Amino acid sequence: MNESEAADPVPCQYREIQVPSRTPALRSLPAPPGIGQEFHLLDVAGMILRRWWMVLAAGLLGMLAGFGVSVLQEPVYRGQASIESEKLNKDFLNLRSMLPEGEAAPGAEDTSLRTQAALLRDEGLLADVIHEEGLATHPDFAPPAGWRKTLLTRSRLMSEAELEPEVYALRRLGRSLQVDAPGPGSIIFVSLESHDAAAAARIVNRLVGLFLERQTKARLDAIRRTESVLLDRIKDLESRLKASEIELQAYAQRSEMVYSNRSTTTAEERLSQLESQLVAAQVERVAREAERDASLASIATVKRVAEDPVVVELQSRLHALGAQQAELLTLYQPEYHKVRSVTDQIQSVQNSLADYLRASAKKIGQDHDIARSRERMIREAYGLQFALVSRQAMARVTYSMLEREVETNRKLYEEMLKRVKEAGIASALQASGARLLAAASVPAWPSRPNTGLNAMMGLLFGLAVGSLLAIYRDSTDARVRAPGELSMQLSMNELGAIPQSRTASPGGPGSSLQLEAVVPRRAWSGSGAGLLPTLNAPDLEFGEAIRGVVHSLLAANRTTGARVVLITSPSPGEGKSLVSVSLAVALAETDRTVLLVDGDLRRPQLHEYLDVPNIWGLSDLLSERSQLSNAPREMLGRPTGMERLWLLPSGPGVENVSRLLESRRLQQFAEGAARQFDLVVIDSPAALRFADYRALGLVCHGALLVLSASQTAFSDIAEVRDRLHGDGVPVLGALLNRWNPRQRGRGYGYRYYYPSGKL
Repeated sequence: MNESEAADPVPCQYREIQVPSRTPALRSLPAPPGIGQEFHLLDVAGMILRRWWMVLAAGLLGMLAGFGVSVLQEPVYRGQASIESEKLNKDFLNLRSMLPEGEAAPGAEDTSLRTQAALLRDEGLLADVIHEEGLATHPDFAPPAGWRKTLLTRSRLMSEAELEPEVYALRRLGRSLQVDAPGPGSIIFVSLESHDAAAAARIVNRLVGLFLERQTKARLDAIRRTESVLLDRIKDLESRLKASEIELQAYAQRSEMVYSNRSTTTAEERLSQLESQLVAAQVERVAREAERDASLASIATVKRVAEDPVVVELQSRLHALGAQQAELLTLYQPEYHKVRSVTDQIQSVQNSLADYLRASAKKIGQDHDIARSRERMIREAYGLQFALVSRQAMARVTYSMLEREVETNRKLYEEMLKRVKEAGIASALQASGARLLAAASVPAWPSRPNTGLNAMMGLLFGLAVGSLLAIYRDSTDARVRAPGELSMQLSMNELGAIPQSRTASPGGPGSSLQLEAVVPRRAWSGSGAGLLPTLNAPDLEFGEAIRGVVHSLLAANRTTGARVVLITSPSPGEGKSLVSVSLAVALAETDRTVLLVDGDLRRPQLHEYLDVPNIWGLSDLLSERSQLSNAPREMLGRPTGMERLWLLPSGPGVENVSRLLESRRLQQFAEGAARQFDLVVIDSPAALRFADYRALGLVCHGALLVLSASQTAFSDIAEVRDRLHGDGVPVLGALLNRWNPRQRGRGYGYRYYYPSGKL
């Protein structure tokens, strides 16, 4: 791992390291934006769960309050009916053409639905309902009387005209009526609330009935007007169709045009037949001409002659006689009578074959003459027919125009006749633009108050208040929990945040797994396979966080020359020793020689992590009298299985630890180690339990505090920091250990960046 790789993005938080007293300020390290500033839902959920009893009690109180409010309210009943807006002009009998609305534009259905909803609230329709139901005297719709009427008129809240029974009932009915067309669809819900359950259902049914009657009447009037217009138009089309058909027939007779079908005349069909016959005659003539030419050269080469059965038979006999003659000549003289007999037979067969070939050649010549004569006759007939078709083509243009006019008039007439019949059927159907889906029934239960809903809302309100109280109580908890809190509460530098590990102590369950995240077993062979291959380990985020902390330490080393670093924590069990080992291993992987010192002489652990015997160590060096300032590297530590990483164990236990750590040999040891090694990491005991860290800190160039998330209190952190500052030990910063990044939504999925989990 080189310095450029150490600066890769990791799930850590970097701050500027300001070192007081002996060490000048370190270089500013950029922090990823937003870390320490976001408030995540998982943290809020954790706060609420920790005080669940408080949230539950507040919810129960809210539910009881909602139930009490419902008991005190007067019940209100809701009568509701539903109607469907029918699409009359779309499918059945093509009724779209019967009405003057025309084709519906995109979104017209929604507009029609809103229009019908507005018509249901029309004041004229409401006035008819009030008149038929007598709502002017109904208690829910009657105007106030007596002192209430006097109060309203004198305070000028309402005029005398507004308090008229019909006007007041119309106003009350309009406010109580609800017409909803929710979402996509064609259903409209009509509802009315009243203290009288029967009246609520009756009024809604009356309103819907009157609305449907009006819709049906309007549709019928439109269809009848359309039918009357169509009847006048169909008479005109009928007369035009008859005239155009008479004109077409007369022109066809004058032009002598007879059609065998809708697209071809008999003359054209005859021309097509002659053309096919002409092509066949030409092919036949060419074939006969080729046979004739071949017969002039050699009649035997003509295929038809060569395949003739007579020729084949004669040639077979000739061949057999020739073979017989050859066989006899091998035995007898040519003058022998058997030889002369066979020779005579051969001469006879040859003469017969020659005569037949001459007759075949004559026949081929006759066939050629017949083919030429037939071709000439067909060509003459084709020319005459072509002239006739050409003359008819000139007249066909006019004929086609007349034919199209007849077809157009016929289609218009048939369409109009169809529309007239459909209009008559539509009038008989008495179709409406809407239909009743469900009539309003007398409600058995009041719509308000909704006891269950009020109780649930009270429960939710109580849970919300209880959650806020739980969050407030939890937020006042004086323990560090997440990155960013140290800088806000104590103004301390945060070098990084190490994700929560799955192990706690060396040798415990899973300890090898966590160490494997930083120190793979194959790295102990000395091959120098370093921290980068450990990204394949199960504890990937732990290793990446350690890389970020290493980046901060290397920056401090380059800027101030700080080589000896103390690592401590306020209390035991905060992961200090494991962090020390991990940092030392990661530093060694940067091609630097690192000495890891186990300064915990009371409870040593580092030798167990690195599998180094603890038979000699720091206690021996401090007890001996040899010179340590210029001591060789082998005298100051022991090599581990990993290249460039050395370990100085604590050594055998001693009784007076404080005396050894306060001796001058500790200062000599620190100076000698700084000369022999690039970096020295000293692991000290817990700060609030023992004072050993203060003696060790006096020989270090800076100190790092390891804190455990949700465990270390701010007061303990401040106490350790102040003690170190009082001793003149620069505090380089703090590392937040065992932080669960997923609880704050900061978890990094490195396998997204590295295919198959590899770099």
